[in-house]
Amino acid sequence: MSFLLWIANDPFVSIFAEGLNLRHLILSLLAAFAGALPASSAFADVPALYGRADDVWDAQISPSGRYVALGCSPGGWPGICVFDAEVPGDPRILRGPEGNRMLNFYWASDRHLVSNSATFERLAVSSGLQDFEFRRAISFDVTTGKAVILLENVGLYVDTTQVVSTCYAKPDKIMMQLTTRPSGDAPIGSKIRTTKGGFVTEYYEVDLNTGRGKLMKYHSDSVIDVVVDQHCNPIVNVIYNDQRGEFALETGDKKRRFFELKNTPVWPMDVMGLSDDRQSVVVQADYAEHYGLHRIRLSDGAIEPMKIDGEEVGNLGVLRDPVTDAIIGFSYIDDLPMHTYTDPQLDTLQQELTDILQMNVRIVSMSSDRSMMTISAEAAGKPIQYFLYDAAISELSALGNIAPYVAVQETGSVTEFSYAARDGLEISAYLTLPPGKNTEDGPFPVIVMPHGGPEARDYATFDWWPQAYAAAGYAVVQPNFRGSSGYGPDFRDAGFGEFGGKMIDDIVDAIGWAETSGLSKGGSACVLGASYGGYAALMSALRASGKVSCVVAVAPVTDIFAHMGRYGSDSASYKYWERYVGGNKFSTPEMRKSVSPVARTAEYSIPVMLMHGKSDMVVEFSQSQNFAKAWGARGGLTFVEMEGQDHHVRSTKARHTILSESLRFLDANHPGRR
Repeated sequence: MSFLLWIANDPFVSIFAEGLNLRHLILSLLAAFAGALPASSAFADVPALYGRADDVWDAQISPSGRYVALGCSPGGWPGICVFDAEVPGDPRILRGPEGNRMLNFYWASDRHLVSNSATFERLAVSSGLQDFEFRRAISFDVTTGKAVILLENVGLYVDTTQVVSTCYAKPDKIMMQLTTRPSGDAPIGSKIRTTKGGFVTEYYEVDLNTGRGKLMKYHSDSVIDVVVDQHCNPIVNVIYNDQRGEFALETGDKKRRFFELKNTPVWPMDVMGLSDDRQSVVVQADYAEHYGLHRIRLSDGAIEPMKIDGEEVGNLGVLRDPVTDAIIGFSYIDDLPMHTYTDPQLDTLQQELTDILQMNVRIVSMSSDRSMMTISAEAAGKPIQYFLYDAAISELSALGNIAPYVAVQETGSVTEFSYAARDGLEISAYLTLPPGKNTEDGPFPVIVMPHGGPEARDYATFDWWPQAYAAAGYAVVQPNFRGSSGYGPDFRDAGFGEFGGKMIDDIVDAIGWAETSGLSKGGSACVLGASYGGYAALMSALRASGKVSCVVAVAPVTDIFAHMGRYGSDSASYKYWERYVGGNKFSTPEMRKSVSPVARTAEYSIPVMLMHGKSDMVVEFSQSQNFAKAWGARGGLTFVEMEGQDHHVRSTKARHTILSESLRFLDANHPGRR
């Protein structure tokens, strides 16, 4: 296994803000991997400007505050840049073996940085050749550069990345778990071999220096998760059997079951950890009338919603102290990702930094004593910036920018608006206009971009993809159609059974809004999306003849039933998708065909472009391949196969390909206004 050491020699760039000392910008990466910036006519080559991997994509401080790890992209692929505050200067670049894709990273100790990564491999199994995405956790010793793969000694698992706890009281040790799924549901599981019963979970104490795991606990009774203390001793076991629809919580010594649910075919809650007083379990519930953050008392299993100042907090994420694990705040999205802190010290600091930088500020990570922090700052449609904050001297240092080559240019404005769907339901959406333009400068050629998921949402953060099309002269509409997350359970549930129905109508109705509002040039739009968004783009053309001028679908689901067929029909994953698709859609061949673009290729009368990574294991490459086969030899279809690319489109090669190919296609079928 070889790892690349890369040295950055770019000059640092100084900025100043009233109220903070910014003179010592020791860690700026503004142009470290950007290469030469485009000339003043930057928008002349949109793919070269916007089709780049994120320059900096995360910033994590080590527990002591000595090291800063930045997600970076040397060579156009995600890597990690590690800086040593005691030895200022060049970063150490950490990368996995060839073909490795880094997904995220975290500090497991003060000298060990763990990166979860993925590789695509084709193996011979009993049924023949089968594609796998192996997920591995790699521990890097940042003092030596040594790297080891965690849990290599336990056998061939598909996924060995699930960390239960970093075991704060045990330096250089973490607790990990491996879960085997029932036979027939192997794609979700973590082990290639499967079992006849429910979940089998194994817990290991893992040495970060050697990567070896020592078996700690063994469960064969559907234990799927565990809450532990600082010494990694189990406090609460989480039990789930999706085949029987059972969910329960029991004490870590397995002596008492204090909460239980029956008939829960879909996962009912995520267990977040213990409450501040350690008398309750904090969960994010999503079943029956329970939605959002709740407490479940250890003593009697009573469940109640969490409240702040008497108000229920709803479906928020939890922010925890890295040492005590206590809840110190919550995360949510309101146009931009937001943090709110119950800890007065952090709340005051975040507000001060927000006032100074005049941007939305979030604390990304902090040292154990809170003396050093990494923060992010962003505004609507503007690339995220990362900073290092030294609390002892109130010093802020620039770490880098997600897209420095775009940051020096004017980006397209991003604004929220809403429109009424045909049945009266209010749909929230975001509009990105060409740089320097407003709605009075219209009409524009319009692109409608539905998001993936579908249980996800778009918001006003900087996004290279719609910004690129805006730079090419398009107005880009991103509708958060029914079924999207972030608008409450009723809005989400309104999408159930409407996977290829009203969810698609909401997207088509965005085209109608653009026409009636005077935004749209010619009254039609090209619909473009990825994953579920790619499916939605294909379905929009089938449900809105005359309104859709073309379709660009990246990694689309074209046969939802084949996609679901990877899971056992009695599994929670299958039932999750069935809830969105609608059980009645399975009853007849005609109903199945109605929501399957692959079965309706003969109905397309407009140009269609498909793009798909051949190493995609989220939506398999065969979904696009089979659509192309069904289309046949007749004209109108462009199929771009992306060798070595996965589902997440994080590399420069993938992004540049998508932009260059799609803009060429758009210029021919739905020209922009340069």
